[in-house]
Amino acid sequence: MKKTNCFIFLIFVLMGVSGAFLLGCDRDEARPAEHVHAAADIHDHEGESGENHAHEHADTPAQHAHVESSVNGSNEPQVVRITKEQADQFGIRVAEASYGSISRIIRAPGEFRLNEERMTRVVAQLSGIVRSAPVKVGDAVRAGQILAVLESRDLAEAKAAFLAAEKRERLAREFFEREERLWEKKVTSENEYLTARQALDERSIEKASARQQLLAIGVPQESIGNISETASSPLSRFEFRAPIAGRVLEKHLTLGESVQSGKDMYVIADMSTVWLDLSVGHENLAELREGLPIEIEVTGGQSIDAEIAFVSPVVDHETRTALVRAVVQNGNGSLRPGLFVQAGVRLSSQEAALLVPKGAIQMVNDHPCVFVWNNGAFEIREVVPGESDDSRTEILNGLRAGERVVAENAFHLKAEYIKSAAGDQGAHHGHSH
Repeated sequence: MKKTNCFIFLIFVLMGVSGAFLLGCDRDEARPAEHVHAAADIHDHEGESGENHAHEHADTPAQHAHVESSVNGSNEPQVVRITKEQADQFGIRVAEASYGSISRIIRAPGEFRLNEERMTRVVAQLSGIVRSAPVKVGDAVRAGQILAVLESRDLAEAKAAFLAAEKRERLAREFFEREERLWEKKVTSENEYLTARQALDERSIEKASARQQLLAIGVPQESIGNISETASSPLSRFEFRAPIAGRVLEKHLTLGESVQSGKDMYVIADMSTVWLDLSVGHENLAELREGLPIEIEVTGGQSIDAEIAFVSPVVDHETRTALVRAVVQNGNGSLRPGLFVQAGVRLSSQEAALLVPKGAIQMVNDHPCVFVWNNGAFEIREVVPGESDDSRTEILNGLRAGERVVAENAFHLKAEYIKSAAGDQGAHHGHSH
């Protein structure tokens, strides 16, 4: 009986010791995990460009440099700490948020087209046989240069009619002048004088009609006075000349071909300017007007400046866009009609509440944020962005003027923050039971 009681007592003693040991272990595991961080006191220096680099005091050992992220709840700031070496490696630069103005840009697709106001079609205005056609497609021609030579019976008849009318008008004038002198001397009657005058008027009308016929078939004004029966060139020869300087885009005749009146022979375009036709959505049309500047993005990373010359008052019922046109200089001929480009119409400047560099804004957990230099660390600050131009963004809420934000390469801080936050969450899960 005594042995049994001793055995039961021993069991209770062992159970008490085990319980105390387990309680001590639980207390040790309940202590929060401690993180050791490098004492990196980061500050900024003014750079040559007006922005700043983030640096660390020299007494911080480079070998201990690392990223620290402290997430203390939604109401407390979240920060990222980096060393000088990391700042230099990432190319971190900071800039002050400041008041200023921005120009909003409306972007739209566009296509280069021939400037139809600087393009012409050379049309046959009479029938004939092509005797010469030296100009080819692609040739650059001068205004007045011969494009083709036709042999035309219609032209020969029109020139002959003009020469006959000119001769009859000359004889009628001589007769009238003689009758006028006789009438002044009272040698002839007034009726004979008036009859001669009427005949001169009729012959003058015939000559003018024949002259207009030559002009109608394309004979130049200055060439009509040189028409004569003794001319070296035949009356049937007609020379087609370029009406403008430019490049031959189309040719529709061959040597020996019989050409009929009304046939398109050549298309010539002055390529020193081209049209840029933009398709702009109807919701932006109220802000556009003639004279607004346009920046055109062409291949090779280049841009060309122009301005709006025309805004169509009609909206396409299918695409719900309207035509916006600019006349673009093309002195070197590099802008080829048919090329598609992107262009931006720059609207008038508007005063903004607060501006930061465009690259400062990063999406962190699907929220627009900036990294603010604050008390030796980069604080992640959620902001409300507004309008943007090519380089800056308006901040409507979440930032004050004078605060320094990361202006360049902020995505490195975002990546380090996300990586560090993921590590912290993994550590917490590792300690939980």
